[in-house]
Amino acid sequence: GNVRRMARVGIYFLMGSFGAAFGYTVMARMSLLIGRFDELIVYATPEYGYATIIVLGLVTIGLVWWEKKPGP
Repeated sequence: GNVRRMARVGIYFLMGSFGAAFGYTVMARMSLLIGRFDELIVYATPEYGYATIIVLGLVTIGLVWWEKKPGP
């Protein structure tokens, strides 16, 4: 009866709060990602010596070297 209805309302409140917390986490991570991309775009200008492009190249070369090195 009434206990079951109250339990169901409680379940819906929990579902809503967990969904809101998850949504907040996802949006916070997206905000951090957008900020990081903004910084990378700024540092890809000649004013900073094309730092983003140089670091991207070094990381790519390092990853290729890591894959090509002989294993143990």
